[in-house]
Parts: sequence; C-alpha cells; structure tokens
Amino acid sequence: MVNEGGAWDGFHKRVMPLTPDLEQRVTEARRIRREIGDLLAFEGAEFVDRSPIIGQMNALAAPMEVSIAESDGGGPHVEGHVTFSSAYEGPPGCVHGGFIAAYFDEVLGVVQALSGQPGMTANLSVNYRSPTPLHKALVFRAQMVSVEGRKIMTRGTLHHGDVLCAEATAVFVSMSPELLERLVRIRGGQTPDAG
Repeated sequence: MVNEGGAWDGFHKRVMPLTPDLEQRVTEARRIRREIGDLLAFEGAEFVDRSPIIGQMNALAAPMEVSIAESDGGGPHVEGHVTFSSAYEGPPGCVHGGFIAAYFDEVLGVVQALSGQPGMTANLSVNYRSPTPLHKALVFRAQMVSVEGRKIMTRGTLHHGDVLCAEATAVFVSMSPELLERLVRIRGGQTPDAG
C-alpha cells in the first residue's frame, strides 16, 4: 500500500497479473451480469422487483427491507435495514461510500413519495461520520423535513447499532404527470415524444 517513496499507492490498481483462476472468475462474473440483465428485462417486472437497491429479484442488490412508520413527532418516517457483503467494499472492511449514497437516495426517495407529489432527486448530500462496516446489520432512517411548492426536503441517518455512520439531506422536485408518462414510454423503448 505504501511505495518506496513513502506515498500511499492505494488499492485501486492491480499490482500482480490475474492468475488463471481469477481470469476464470472474471469471465464468470461478466456472464452472470449479462444473465442478471436478461432476468430483469422481462415484461411484468415492476421497479420494486428490479430495483438495484430493494429489488428482491435483482442479484446485484443487497436488498434493503424498507418499512414506513409514524415518528415521535407524528409524521411518517422510513427505515431501511440492510447488511452489505464483501461485494460492496470500499475501504478495507467497510462499505463503499457510493453505495451508502445510493441507499440514502432510495430511503429518502421513499419518504418524499409520502408527500403525495413524488419527484426525482435534485440534490443529495451525504456526510460520512464514521466507517460503515461490512457484514453488519445497518439501519437507514429517513424523514420528510418540508414541502415548498414542488420541492420536497428530506433528511436521513445511517447507523450501525448506536454508531452514526453517515447523515444525508436531499431535495426532490415533484414530477408532472406528463413527465412520468414520458419516462414510462422511454422505459418501454419508445422515443420520448412518441404517443
């Protein structure tokens, strides 16, 4: 990890060439990714089925179990429970920050949808407070902060037991029915302006 000059080389580049066993595993991983794409492409699968975060049939997801409850203040909050495997490693033994951001986007997206005028993420900000461990039960918590016109403000936390691992805030902008219809057409393979 530290080179002869005392500088940290990191672990983002391969030092040794792939062994034949590793080359075989890389080939197998590529095949599996293609198969997963085919598995998720069939008609009738809903977003909740194929989601890269909560999709029970998406083998790429560390499926997060999401629940909605009333908070002490009376408003709804969302909890997401997940355990990340080694496939989600960033720093040694810890969850990659990009996955943490993606999972925050999901739970904050669920809570903003409870506003009755769901939208898309306009801004997501994550502050990482302590390393988030792999192979441990984690809890994401999200709540709606306010609604101002089309803007829906949310915030959330990520905990491992009593340890605060990360905090997030997000702003969502509600979608018009026309935009939602256009996105559904694009998903179906039609051009955006097709009728």
